[in-house]
This record gives sequence, C-alpha cells and structure tokens, in this order.
Amino acid sequence: MSTAWLKAFEVPDMPMWQPIAACVVYVTVNYLLSGRTREQTPSWIKGMALSHNAIMTVFSAWVCYETFAFVLPRAWEWDFIYSPTCNTLMVDDGSSPLPALSYFFYLSKIYEFLDTWIVLLKGRKPIFLQVFHHIGAVLIMWALTQFRTEATWLFLSLNSFIHTLMYARYALTVVGIHPPFKSLLTTMQLVQFVVGMGLSAPYFFIECLTGPAFWALACNNTYVTILVFLFADFFKKNYLAKKPKKE
Repeated sequence: MSTAWLKAFEVPDMPMWQPIAACVVYVTVNYLLSGRTREQTPSWIKGMALSHNAIMTVFSAWVCYETFAFVLPRAWEWDFIYSPTCNTLMVDDGSSPLPALSYFFYLSKIYEFLDTWIVLLKGRKPIFLQVFHHIGAVLIMWALTQFRTEATWLFLSLNSFIHTLMYARYALTVVGIHPPFKSLLTTMQLVQFVVGMGLSAPYFFIECLTGPAFWALACNNTYVTILVFLFADFFKKNYLAKKPKKE
C-alpha cells in the first residue's frame, strides 16, 4: 500500500482554541443529552452504533498498519527510533507518514465523542473514566501532533491496535454477539499504557526534545498515569469485586 500521499500531506496548523472548543462542545452536548431515559432511546440508535463502531474498527486498523509498516523495518535502529536530532519520525520533509497519521488520529479522537453520545441517547450515564479519557485524548493528541513530538508513534501504534480490537468487539455486541474477552481488553489497555510510557522514557534524555514537544510528552505521560489508576479501579470494580449472592 503506497504511503506517498501520507508523506506528502501537509498537516495544517492547529491553534489551541480548536481542541478546547471541541471539548467544550463535547461537555455541552453531554449536558444537553443527560437526563434521558431508556424509554427515550431512538429507534435508529442501533444502526448508528453499528456504523460508528465499524468505521472506527477499520480506521484504527489502518492507522495501526501504516504506523507499524513505517516503524518496524527500522525498529531496532536506536538512532532512528531515538534520534539525537529528533528528525526521523515526526518530520514534515516528505520522508515520514507519521505527522499525517497523527493528525488524522487527532481528528478521530473528536469523532470518538460519539461513544459517549450514543450512551446518553440510550438513556444511560457515562462513567467519569470515559469522559476524562475522551477530553484528555483530544488535548494530548493535539499537542503531540502540533508540536511534532517524536514519541507520538508509540501512542499511534499501541492505541490504534487496542482500538481495533475494542471497536470490533463493540460492533459485534451491537448485533448480539458477545466475545468473551471484555476483561482482557481492559488488561491490554493497562499494558498499553505501561509499555507506552516505558518506551517513551528515553525521549526525555534526548537533548533535542525541548520546548513544547517536551511538555507535550510530559503532559501525555501524566495523563496516561492517571488513566492507569482509573482503568485499574475500573478493572477491580467490574472484574474482581465479588458479586452479592442471590437469596
């Protein structure tokens, strides 16, 4: 599959007000849709949910493939992955598809707001983890993309891989198929966070990682650390806590 168009794609400048405005819209719509009951669930929600999850499955698989296709052939070259000049991965010179992939992935994080809106349209209440996760993902992906942080490939590859499995499972559940690996996905989410932060650590010791790019990665790892605790708590409550016995 040719990546020429991805390498040639010019990522537009993204002022900070854009992701902030997107998050404000997200929170506003959440508020407007809150208070709905299950009886108010629209008849078309099943088709919407299936289409949404199918789109995200295909998109995530594509991002995962393109990212690994670019990185894996030279994954064992330290100076390529952890370049001392920070000019091998997130560069706009036509040699890398990662800036374009990162930009599209950032846009997909805004599109993923539909996850919450579908829950609300069904008359259910989204958990704090979901809302925090969506807002943080938009802001962090914006920063990583806007400031061309070299470590972005880690989050593109790992997150898109997990999302491929996650959205595929969601799509199957919409049509009544319930794969028995729900808890495994949460475990994989946690592993993804830990592995991503571990592999990103060397970037903090590269002299060229300075200014906004440095702080984008620092904010990302802070955000991911919080997610580790939130997902661990979610796992404990949903898969480890003993359910009360029926009398």
